[in-house]
Amino acid sequence: MKTYLLSFGLGGLLASSSVAWLFLVLPVALILAALKSKSVFCHVLMVLVGLGWVLINLALVEQSALDTNEKPYRDTVVGSISRVAQKANKTEFDLDTPSGKIKASCYRCPLSFSDGEEWRLALRFKPILNLYNPGGFDYRKWMLAKGYVVTATVDSKSPVNKRLQWQGVTLRGYVSEIIDVKRTPILRALLLGDKAGLKADEQRLINRAGISHLFVVSGLHISLAALLVVMAVAWLQRPFIVRHWRFSHVVSLVLGLTVAALYGYLSGMNTPAIRALIMLVCAFFILWGRKNISALVYWLLALVFVLIVSPLAFTGLGAWLSFGIVLALIVGMSGVEDNSGLSLGDSRMQSFIRSFKRYLLGLFRAQWFAFFAGGVILIVFNVPVTPISFALNICLIPVVSLFVVPLAFIGVATALFGDVTLLLFVEQLLVNFIRQMHELEGAIFSPFMVHDDNRYLVVTSFLLFLLPRSLRAYPLAALILLLALIMKSDKPDVGAFKLMVFDVGQGSSALITTRSHSILIDTGYGKRASLGMADYIVLPYLRKLGLAQLDKVFLTHDDADHAGGVGALKSRYISLTRQGSCQEESWEWDEVVFHQFQSPEYKIGNNGTCLLRVESKNGASVLFAGDIEKKAERSLIKHYPQLLQSDVLLVPHHGSKTSSSSGFLNTVNPSLAIISAGKLNHFGHPHSEVIARYDDRLVKIYSTGSHGAVEVEFSPRQAARIVSTYRPRDQYE
Repeated sequence: MKTYLLSFGLGGLLASSSVAWLFLVLPVALILAALKSKSVFCHVLMVLVGLGWVLINLALVEQSALDTNEKPYRDTVVGSISRVAQKANKTEFDLDTPSGKIKASCYRCPLSFSDGEEWRLALRFKPILNLYNPGGFDYRKWMLAKGYVVTATVDSKSPVNKRLQWQGVTLRGYVSEIIDVKRTPILRALLLGDKAGLKADEQRLINRAGISHLFVVSGLHISLAALLVVMAVAWLQRPFIVRHWRFSHVVSLVLGLTVAALYGYLSGMNTPAIRALIMLVCAFFILWGRKNISALVYWLLALVFVLIVSPLAFTGLGAWLSFGIVLALIVGMSGVEDNSGLSLGDSRMQSFIRSFKRYLLGLFRAQWFAFFAGGVILIVFNVPVTPISFALNICLIPVVSLFVVPLAFIGVATALFGDVTLLLFVEQLLVNFIRQMHELEGAIFSPFMVHDDNRYLVVTSFLLFLLPRSLRAYPLAALILLLALIMKSDKPDVGAFKLMVFDVGQGSSALITTRSHSILIDTGYGKRASLGMADYIVLPYLRKLGLAQLDKVFLTHDDADHAGGVGALKSRYISLTRQGSCQEESWEWDEVVFHQFQSPEYKIGNNGTCLLRVESKNGASVLFAGDIEKKAERSLIKHYPQLLQSDVLLVPHHGSKTSSSSGFLNTVNPSLAIISAGKLNHFGHPHSEVIARYDDRLVKIYSTGSHGAVEVEFSPRQAARIVSTYRPRDQYE
């Protein structure tokens, strides 16, 4: 039975990864297996069933969601509110309707929403869209896996908006008020997994330190909640044991499991919570029946159950990490034998010391497995692996599990009766801890920086570190890891450069790399209070290139869609050029010439954009024009006509009709134009009349909204340029 469950799980995992094409191969394998033996046939069949189950569900949710080519529209809907999250100037919530779940936002919202309420709302609907970048995050698939079919914004001024039903204060709403996002944001993240109240710097720190799993409601939290309840209920039942009460352990286990399920519900029932609850349920029945069954069986049952009830769970990183690390912990802890050598003559202190040493050995071995198994998953998903996280988790997991979380639970219990002293005390402890980590961030939280060409060497090395010590694979693993870190990757020739224009939605960001230097031009949209495009797109790409540090960050101007992500790049660049410090200047890197300049008549706003022209050894050039408008274009034509001439133009102001005047295009005279604009953006960029001006001049146009990220390679010798786009061709507009 276990092997059949494993086969089904394997098929589901294969379908959730990039090898779903096996669905075409497995029928042939099924026929060959039928010719060999019935057992092999049944196992291949179960793999095929698991594969088909996930792929069919993926097709169904894709069909139910609003098509990506549908234009935004307005409508009035009635639905139930859940998962309300308050941010700086925005309220986010889920709206459950008969047609599916909607991810809704209300900006500067005068309306107040609470869990369980039923509302009639005027909404502007927009399909769930992807940003297409090399190795980029599949946002649409991630949202579909969570059950969303469309995104929407509330027309907060519409008179049709009305609360139709108020169910009173729900338990989830009451707990949410106690662990308030403004008063206790870190504690809320720790206990409920809700990171909405964390500052962007705090979220980046948690991710870089490799402790983000502590801020996801998973086995650690749910098991502790259940254990505390079981211990408390068992203690309260002591007087009944004297009267031959035989159901003490049953009552304790049932109440513990009930509280664990309630905790999972309050936290939103994410995949790690579901996995932990299933393993607890299995453990409950096994303990009730007093049977000795391996923890691997619990894990396998949880895996299959999650795939059945949530087939798309493994399309994202979270489920892979949750199950992968728990499996590693089980294997790691099971490898510690009870060789403490206790004897009848040992004192209690000696017994304690031996038990404590065994615990430390088990913790070290479990974290060893968890670090390298988690590292494999993170590297495959292009997420940073921080070496210090190994030691950090060894120290933090016991502290958090034995001290912080139990204390926090007690604080919540006392807060239910009106005393928030302990709750605020635990929050202050966490604040001080985060503050101390911030001071050490630059020194110790440095991730592996390996070029994408060498990524699978690191994966191979990590897998070898997971093998038993008896195989003596550690020296080979260390050698392969060293090779991955020092092996040189493919870089532009001297005199050449590579331009990558990122698909950052409605904003702008591009990277130029020469033989040994790099410069980031703009960062995409971002705000101090939340993660932005630099976190989700720019930094992952820098990791793919193995770039630990940029030579320069160049901000064309200070609008949030161009400069908002500079905070995410803190300590990642040597120099910074902003709009206010844009003196005319030239420099040369690897025989590639850079020239920055600005209209003499404008210093602020769109027209005060700081322009950058980059020229290869053979004279091919690209011009970054920021958000200049027609007034600045006329001024630049007057003062810098030679510098404006370029082969490739980053179209000014995202293709707005306020820019790209005929005189400007005649002066630049590009053969290729790249527009950085979001698909279906509410500005209508790029405007049709602007596109017509480029078409009249036979300029080849690429748009990030239509083509995804655009890469242009400038050769040092030939005039020909190599252009690559990252949106699949069958999805071009």
